[in-house]
Formats: sequence, structure tokens, C-alpha cells
Amino acid sequence: MRKVSFRFSIVQCYLLLTIITTLIICGTFYVYSKDAVITLANKIISEISSKANQRVSNFFAVPEMQEQVISNLVTTPNFVSQEDRLLKLLWELIQVQPNIESMSLSDYRGNYLQARLYPEPATRVINRNKIPVNETIIYRDTKFSVLRIEQKLNPDFDPRTRPWFKNIGDGQQTYWSEPYLANTTKRPVVSGSRHILTNGERIGVVNINIPLTELSQFMAQQQVSTNGIAFLVSINGDLLAFPDEQFLSIKDSSSGNFRLGKISDLPQNWIKSGWQNYIDNEKENFSFKVADTSYLASFRKLSQPTLASWRIGIVMPEKDVTNAVQQTLLMAFGVAGFIFLLSLFPLLWFARRLSRPIAQLVDQTRELKDFRLENITKINSPIHEINILSESIVAAAQGLRSFQKYIPAELVRQLMSTGEPIEIGGESRYLTMLFSDLKDFSTLSENTPSRELLLRVSSYFEIFINAIKEEGGYVDKFIGDSVMAFWGAPLPEHNHAYHACVAAVKAQRRMKLLNENLIKDEKPPLTVRIGLHADAVLVGNVGSPEKLSYTVMGDGVNIASRLEGINKDYDTGICVSHSLFREAGERLWVRPIDIISVKGRKGELLIYELMGIKDGDAEIAPTEIEKELCIFTKKAFDLYMNGLYVEALVIYEDLFLRFDDGLAAVMVTKCRSKINPNLS
Repeated sequence: MRKVSFRFSIVQCYLLLTIITTLIICGTFYVYSKDAVITLANKIISEISSKANQRVSNFFAVPEMQEQVISNLVTTPNFVSQEDRLLKLLWELIQVQPNIESMSLSDYRGNYLQARLYPEPATRVINRNKIPVNETIIYRDTKFSVLRIEQKLNPDFDPRTRPWFKNIGDGQQTYWSEPYLANTTKRPVVSGSRHILTNGERIGVVNINIPLTELSQFMAQQQVSTNGIAFLVSINGDLLAFPDEQFLSIKDSSSGNFRLGKISDLPQNWIKSGWQNYIDNEKENFSFKVADTSYLASFRKLSQPTLASWRIGIVMPEKDVTNAVQQTLLMAFGVAGFIFLLSLFPLLWFARRLSRPIAQLVDQTRELKDFRLENITKINSPIHEINILSESIVAAAQGLRSFQKYIPAELVRQLMSTGEPIEIGGESRYLTMLFSDLKDFSTLSENTPSRELLLRVSSYFEIFINAIKEEGGYVDKFIGDSVMAFWGAPLPEHNHAYHACVAAVKAQRRMKLLNENLIKDEKPPLTVRIGLHADAVLVGNVGSPEKLSYTVMGDGVNIASRLEGINKDYDTGICVSHSLFREAGERLWVRPIDIISVKGRKGELLIYELMGIKDGDAEIAPTEIEKELCIFTKKAFDLYMNGLYVEALVIYEDLFLRFDDGLAAVMVTKCRSKINPNLS
């Protein structure tokens, strides 16, 4: 079959240029138009968020001023003696501010004065200055006239036991409680509390209960978009204000009790997905997709410090603002489609002839670039240049398969992805290094046949290599029975410390499974010690132009190796440095080991034992015993560092007796030597 040149074939692409030109024009129009309307939508969302923020601040500002007025008007510790005047004042204040459900005064003897609008307008007095204690509820009309009176001896209610009384704090400002569901109205309310001071002495607390219904009505009035919704939510997912108020209180199907509604109770999956996206990424403004539908979302903190756990949420479908752009784009595509139909048959013939082998070549060059060589085969094409290119790619792949036996495929893949030439030299980078070592390997080597020893050590190496690769690490070298690896190079990795810790925990857990099989076969288990350290080191290609090695060098490497050996002194498994703890400590279960000195390095180094990963899967999660060891070892170590050796000794001895903890045994000896130096 006669081969035609690629240049001759490209002449036939003029029909295809019509489609390409149309797509470029329409795509450019769509992208820029969409960006413009989305920018406008984000501006609207921002304005609504600011407006809602100001509305919420104003919503609480008046009650706070009312509490300040009340606290300044109470001048005697025995304010129950002025109940008529104070109840009248409380009544007038809640009439002025109809969104207030109730207002009360309480002192440290348990006396209580309250004016309320819900569930019925009434005043309430609990007088603990009298024996027996008396409670009086007077139901009133809007003019403060008495409708009926109820009295009760020895009432159960004591304001001093309520969270708004106990958790008020030390400052002289209003403390707002977390939202809760009112027992009577079954709607979200908050309580604002403020100290009552007389001559600088705290004599009681003024409290205001405010339902959040008005905020729901305000949110319902915000015209975000055709289908957009604005609402208030707490950081734990409780709905505080929502246009459809039926979701603010939910009846539990099992207990029959009412609770605050949560975002997870909403039927709109797109709102729930937007909230989860915010929780996971903590970005205020973002876009996301649900079932191939795009949405715009905004979650912003309130400016009022006491409401820092509240968020103003706005979620809207992106199509609400992009429909007009899409309609125009559809018209443009209609015109382009008509043009395309005119040249359909010659275009199909040419596309089949040209695009199929080119697409196959593109796929193979990508495989070659990513150092995946197993799928590269010869492509037959009527185009002469494509055949030559395919033969060259196959030849290059055959050569690389030979070199793959000498050069780690992972390193070559990463270096090829950077597109930079490989030269001698390096750069300083902040990386995480890992060293592992087998306990008593010399003894194991002497007592184990060579072939069996090779198989067991290979199983250990395989476990570590797989765990390191799964977490994006690079295995640098094997030093006898030791594995050296690092994270953060050649390609930068922001969470290198965390991934190194996950790999270490995975490897150690998988070693336990290997040891279980060894014990079943009546063979001694393999105990692995691991050291992890994050530091600035030199990383790059070291050697000569004829022989290069990609590795790391520096003081940080020596510290990581030293930490692996430290495990032997403290009977620990995974020893990590404080610098690594700073990078990923909030995601780890660790316990402090000790402060050590490293040879050749000034200063001391705080080290920890890694026990597990927070919020990880079952393989890397700590056991309950390991969690308990972390908690109590931290307490003991804090006492030890503060010089309270006797108290620290008690906790360490308890950990040793209960869990046979090796670290605790070491620290028991150190505590005793501190208490009685003659014992050391």
C-alpha cells in the first residue's frame, strides 16, 4: 500500500479548520462571558453576606444595650426587694424589642426575676430569701394588668445551674450562648448573659432569651437568585436561620424528642455538598459540582467575636446566572452545526484516516513520558511520517526497558515529568526523611539460613516500599537491613510530613500481620524501628557524569537516622522529631518521649512516639489503648518537664503496670533518678 506524506494529508484538513475556528470563537465567548457573569454573581453574594452580617450584628446590638442598661440600674445586691420596679422595667424593655422572648435577673443566692412574652405574657419571681422558697407566676396582658396568678413552693428551677449563668466568663460584656431549641416553642433561641456589678462586685446576672425566627424571615427575603438560598449555620452544622423554618427543629424518630435541625437534614443535596466542601477546605468562596450541576457557594464568619462559630451561608446554582450565556452559545453552535453538516462526509473520511493513528501516537508518547513502557507497540498507518515516528517510539521504549533494570522507574518518571535535564547538583529543600531498621538483625543473620533470611528481609522491604510509594515517597537506598526514604522531592509536596507519618504507620501495621504469619510458622518475628525527621537538607544528583545518584544529604539526614536508633533506648516503635510534629502534629496521635541531645548538634531535641493517624482509615487509626497511652503520657511528661517528678512517676508507673509499656518503664527509672540521684 502506497504511503502518502503527512504534509500532503494536512492539506485536506481545511474542512476541519471550520470546526476548530468555530469552537475557538464560541469557547472564548463562553469562557469570558461566563467569567463575567460569575464575577457579578460573586459580587452579589458578597453584598448579601455583608448585609446579612450587619443585620445579625444589629439583631444582637439592641439586646446587648438593654442588658447594659439593666445591669447599671440594679444598685443593690438584694434586688428581689425591688421586684415591682424591676419587673415593670423588664416588661417595658421586652415590649420595645418584640424579638426578645424573655428577660431575667438572677443573683448568687438563686433569686430570680423574669418578664416573658412566650408561651404566654407573664412575670415570674423566685424568692429564696424566704423559707420555704416561693415561686410566683403572674400572667398579664400587654398593659401589665394581672390576668391570673400561680404559686409554687420549693420550685425545681435554679438559675445558678443554667449554662447562661455558669458559663458567662469574666469579662464585662454580653456572653451569647450556643443556640438551642426552646422547650416550649420548639424553635431555635440564644441566651445573652451579662454580669451585674455594684461597686465593682458581681451580684448577679441579667439574661435575655431571643428566638432566631426573625433572622429566618430576613434570610427568606434575600433575593440571591432564582433558586439560591441564604441561611445561618453553626460550625457544627446546626441550622440557625433558614427560609423554610420547618427544618429548624426536627423530631427524632427514635426518641420522639425535638432537636435543632442540621444541614444534613435538608433535602437539598447541593446545600449539604456545599457545606461539606467548606468544612473540608475552609475556603470562603468556591464553586463545586453535584450530579454534573455547578454551584456557587459562600460561607463567611460573623464579624461579632462572640458569634465566631456562626456562618452566613449562600448557595446558588451556577446556571441561574449563566443561562443567558448558554442560550447565546447554543445559537452559535447551531450555526456552526449547519456549516459542519455541509462538510460531514468528507470530514468523516479524513478524520478516520488522520486522527486515529495520531491519537494512538499521542497516547504512546504520554506512556513514554510517564515511563510506562508495557503498552507501547508498532502502529500501522498509511501516512509515511507516522510509521517512521511509531518505529522510533518503539525503539526508544525497547531501550528504556533495558535501562529500567538499573534505574528506579519511579525516579525516572518523576524527573521526566519535570522536563528538566539531569545534571550534577542539588538544592536546599525542606523534606521529611525516614530511616527504618530491624531489631537484632545481626543475631537473626547468624541463626537463619541465607535463603530464608533473604525471603524474610525481602518481605520486610516489600512492605516498606509499597507503603512509601502509596504515600508519594521516594525510596533512596537500602543500607543493609535499613530503608532510607524521603518525601518532598523531586516534585514538591506540601504535606510531605503527614504522608511520611501515614507511610510509617502503614508499614508498621503491615509488619504486625507479617509477624503473625511468622509466629504461626514458628519463626521469630521481625521488629522494626522507624525514625522520622523534617528539616532543610540538600537534595539532588550526586556523583560523576558517568554515575549519578539522586539522594539527600545534610544534618537533617543524620538526625533522622539517629531518631531511628533512639527507639532502642526508649523501647518505642516510631520516633519523630519536634520539627515534624510542627508540620503535621494536629493530624497525628503522638506522645512525648523525652528531650535528647544529638551528637554534633547544638541544643536539645524534643522527640515523640507516633501511635496513629487522626481521621484515618482503620489500618492507620490508633487503638483505644494507644489513645490512652498518648493522653496519659502527655500528662506525665508535662509533670516531668515541670520538675514534678513524684507526680510524673505515679502516672508512668501506672502506665507500666497496666499496659507493660516500655517507654513508661524507661521514664520510671529516670523519674526515680531525679527524685533520688543516689539511685542513678
